[in-house]
Amino acid sequence: MSSGQLERELAQWEKWEAHLLENQLSFPMLAYFRSQHPNQSWLTALVAITDCSSLVSLTAKDDLKRQADLTFAMACHILADTAVEFGLGAQVKKAAGHSRLSDDQYGKLRARLSRQANSPGLRGLDKRQFDRFLNMYQPHAIALSNYFSMSLPKWIADDATRENWRVPISERDETPFAVSDPFSESEEESRRAG
Repeated sequence: MSSGQLERELAQWEKWEAHLLENQLSFPMLAYFRSQHPNQSWLTALVAITDCSSLVSLTAKDDLKRQADLTFAMACHILADTAVEFGLGAQVKKAAGHSRLSDDQYGKLRARLSRQANSPGLRGLDKRQFDRFLNMYQPHAIALSNYFSMSLPKWIADDATRENWRVPISERDETPFAVSDPFSESEEESRRAG
């Protein structure tokens, strides 16, 4: 993907984020709605694009950097405001200092990205500066993930994971539910215990 294409893609994501922010603040109950697939949600998409825009912001120049900064800022705004909307201040403080990216994973991420022909200036990616960016949004993302029981994306994709559309129902461990399965054994056990 060229830098121009990436810039246009980030601009589209910024527009999506603006709509998401408007919806989350105007109709907070929409945050509870989820996909039928446990690995797909508004939060997963938002954090994935925040991760991407943070990397691009730290390594790109000129117009691409400016667009990545705007996309990153809007994403941070949504995460922070949504956490406030649902009263998650204590959970955000508790999540501070936790990272979804270990030093080992950071090394693997750098190695993967450096193999990409179009990777913008990865030599300029400073781990301390990168951690500072992560700390701007990860505590909010972790708190929201725990509150809504929505998974966050991995920094490095698991090669064993296949896209949902590639896995037939017959090969799935379970049929996913949009919310939780009220008839699952774990739900039944927790009702008996409670």
